[in-house]
Amino acid sequence: MRKNGKEARRLYAGLPIVREARTWAEIDLDALCRNYRTVTAHLRARAGREVPMICVIKADAYGHGAGSVARALLDEGCRFFAVSCIEEGEELRGVCREMRVNADILVLGYTRPSLAKRLAKNDLITALVSTEYACELAKQASAAGVTVRAHVKLDTGMNRIGFPIRTEGEISAAIHDIA
Repeated sequence: MRKNGKEARRLYAGLPIVREARTWAEIDLDALCRNYRTVTAHLRARAGREVPMICVIKADAYGHGAGSVARALLDEGCRFFAVSCIEEGEELRGVCREMRVNADILVLGYTRPSLAKRLAKNDLITALVSTEYACELAKQASAAGVTVRAHVKLDTGMNRIGFPIRTEGEISAAIHDIA
């Protein structure tokens, strides 16, 4: 095979090329809603009050269709969602507007501070992942004349993103740095 005038080889060339999907997933929205009701009822019984639950529907609800999953959960009363990126947050905000429902949407992944205006326009909550990030986001939001909602992301051991928190001292330092 030739590509851009050069010889190219397909990795694992001895394996067949699969042309059609071998697997699929079916989402039973009734079961999803039943599970949501069960969990929220259990939480309410344990706490003696309503306890908000965040439904994570990042990556297109893990490939199952964020729009249909969000609509079903909104119908059940869910008012807090988490997504992985600003684009998913904007899409979900569109679903909320279409259904005339106000819901909080937390962007779990990194969002460039230069996108502060888009975050504010869509009323998205962004995860603060470091002191430097929080400062730059505040600077960009101020320059754009907007206020951005934020969530302090603590990394308690997954080693992904967030303020590294392993000790009480690190918790105090993180709170001091962003307050």
